[in-house]
Amino acid sequence: ATNLPSAGAPVEGSQLPGTPESPSSERSLLISVDQWPWVMHHSFFRQPDGWPDPADSFPVVPLTTTLELLAREACHLVPGKVVVGLRDVRALRWIAAAPPNRLTITAKRTGLDEVRVSIDGFARGTVVLADAYPTPPALDRRPLVNERMPDLTARQIYDDRWAFHGPELQGIVDIEAMADDGLRAVIEVPAVLGGLLDNAGQAIGFWISYNTTHDRVALPMAVKRVSFFGPAPGAGERVGCTVRFETIADSYARADAELTHGGTVWCQIDSWDDKRFDSDEVVFPMLLHPEREVVTEPQAGGWYLVRERWRSSASRELMMRRYTRASERADYESRTPKDQREWLLGRVAVKDAVRSRILGTRDVYPIEIEVANDADGRPVLLAVPPGAEDLVVSLAHTDGLAAAVLGEAGSTADAGVGIDIEPIEPRSRRFESMVLTAGELELIGAPGGPQRDRELTRAWCVKEAAAKAVGTGLGGRPKQFEISAIDGSRCRVGDRWFDTTILEIEEGAYVVAWTCP
Repeated sequence: ATNLPSAGAPVEGSQLPGTPESPSSERSLLISVDQWPWVMHHSFFRQPDGWPDPADSFPVVPLTTTLELLAREACHLVPGKVVVGLRDVRALRWIAAAPPNRLTITAKRTGLDEVRVSIDGFARGTVVLADAYPTPPALDRRPLVNERMPDLTARQIYDDRWAFHGPELQGIVDIEAMADDGLRAVIEVPAVLGGLLDNAGQAIGFWISYNTTHDRVALPMAVKRVSFFGPAPGAGERVGCTVRFETIADSYARADAELTHGGTVWCQIDSWDDKRFDSDEVVFPMLLHPEREVVTEPQAGGWYLVRERWRSSASRELMMRRYTRASERADYESRTPKDQREWLLGRVAVKDAVRSRILGTRDVYPIEIEVANDADGRPVLLAVPPGAEDLVVSLAHTDGLAAAVLGEAGSTADAGVGIDIEPIEPRSRRFESMVLTAGELELIGAPGGPQRDRELTRAWCVKEAAAKAVGTGLGGRPKQFEISAIDGSRCRVGDRWFDTTILEIEEGAYVVAWTCP
C-alpha cells in the first residue's frame, strides 16, 4: 500500500472491490514465522541460543506492519487509489506469529475516500485514500529543547539492548541529536513490511527508556494520524527522523514524528502513543539482560524475597511471558486472575532463587528452569540448568510478596526445606488456643500488645515452615508441630531448627521463618 517491499503474502481469500454493490470485504489472514521469518527479529523476549520453541520468544507483528495490512485491505476494497494516511489506529492485542495465528480482517467503505479496517480482536483504524499524494508541507525546522550531542551511538541502541529488535529490523544508523523533548535520527530502510515506520517507533521507545527513571519499557498502542506525501523510500535508502514529545504521563507517552527523504517531508506522525509498562530499577535491568539479572532480593539467612513490581494486567503478562515456557503458560492461563498473581510471584521467586545460585558461573535465562506443583501443591523443579540438579525448594506467599528457600537433596538426614511469610497482625485468643500447646504458651510467655501479635505470628510461621519441610502441610493440626525450644531468633520443631526474622518494608511488617541449613 505504501510501496514497501513485501516479505510474504499473508492475505488470503477473494478480492472484493468496493462498489455500491459491495461496500465491504472480509478476509482470512494467516500469520506465522514460517511465512514471515523476519518476525522472529521482532520477538519481545531474548532466549538462549538455539532455544527450540519460537513461541517462548513471543514474536509479534509490529504495529507498523499492522498499519500496512490495514492499508493493503483498503486498497483491495477501493482499487486505483493511493494511501495518503491512516487515522485513529488502535492496537487491542499483540498479534503473535508463533504458534501460527489465523485472523479475520474486515473492511468497510465509510466515505468516498475512507475505509474502516479491522483485524478482529487485534487492531482497527481508518485508511485515507486519494487519487494522488498531496503536496508535502514545509520542513519543521523548530529546534528541540536543549539539543545536544548524544552520549551513545546508534549501534549501542541495539548492542546495549535499549531496543529489543533483531538485525532485520535494526534501521537506526545515526543519532544526530538528543534533546529534553525528543531526538533527531537517521534510519536506513529495512527490507521488511512496515520496517521504516517501525524504526520511527523504535526511536520513540528508545528516548523513553533512555531519558526516564521509571516505567521505562514503552510499546506502541495507538496512533492518531499518519500522513504520507509520496511513495515510500526503498530498502536501503536513508530517511531523516525527528521525534517531538507532546506528553510524558505516568501510564503513557505521546510523540509526533517527521520523516524526511530527499530534502522533503515524506511522512508525518501525529500523536503516536506508547504504553508505559511497570519497570522500576529492579525490573528494567532484568528485562534488558534476563540471562544475568534477577528481581528477587537475597536475604540474610539464605532465603529470597520477591515483590510484585508489576501492577497492571498488561505488565503482569509481560513478566509472565518473560519467566515461563509453554507448559507453564498453560497452567497460568487456566487460573483465575487472583490465582494468576500468586502463581506468577511464586514462579519468579523459585526461578530467581535457583538462578541466583548459578549466576556468576554462567548465564541462566528464566526459561531454562521449569517449575510445577506436586499433588500436595509443593513446587517441584522439573528442569534445571547444569549446577542445580540437586536443589529442592520451598515457597510461601502473602499478598504481593513471595519468599523462597533452597536446599540440597541428600545433604541432611531430612532434606526437606520449608519457608513461610505472614503479616504481623492482631491474633485472637481463639487463634492462640487453636494453634499453641500449653508448653508453647509457657515458652512464648504470652506477652501483651504488639509484642504478643509478633510472637504469635512467629509461632504460626515456624509451624507452617516445619510442616512444609516434612512435606505434609499443617493439615489442620498446628499443635502437632510443637515448638520445643527458642534460642534468640531460632525455634526448634522436632529435630529441626528454623530461623526467623522481622521484615519491615513499604508493604508492611512481616515475619519470615525458614529451615536453617
